[in-house]
Amino acid sequence: IAARVGGKARLTLDPSERHGFEYQSWFGFMIYAEGVSGSLGRGGSYAILGPRAGTEEPAIGFSLYPDALIDQLAAAEQPRDALFLPLGHDPAHAERLRAIGWRTVAALSEGDDARKLGCSHVLQDDEAVGL
Repeated sequence: IAARVGGKARLTLDPSERHGFEYQSWFGFMIYAEGVSGSLGRGGSYAILGPRAGTEEPAIGFSLYPDALIDQLAAAEQPRDALFLPLGHDPAHAERLRAIGWRTVAALSEGDDARKLGCSHVLQDDEAVGL
């Protein structure tokens, strides 16, 4: 995820946000990103029930909710052509196609459908043919 995000997201850590975690004992925070609705994560320090009745055990943790950020990045990406490789294709030829920039999707069964797999082209007689 970090490699795909690069410098595309600015994160904000809000150390005053503590709603919804009544068991937080001291520090609580939420993480937000510019242009993304909702939080990307939350965490803090907690007092959780200990192994014996009436005791508490200190804990620190956080949860990440990257779905909104991943969706935002996917929407911003330029669509790329994808080449469907039917069963029995030449693996060396497929490797050469990937080397020149093709994104390839190889069939796993006779019933695989290039369009349903998000491909824009299909390999026929060693040529990329548009769908």
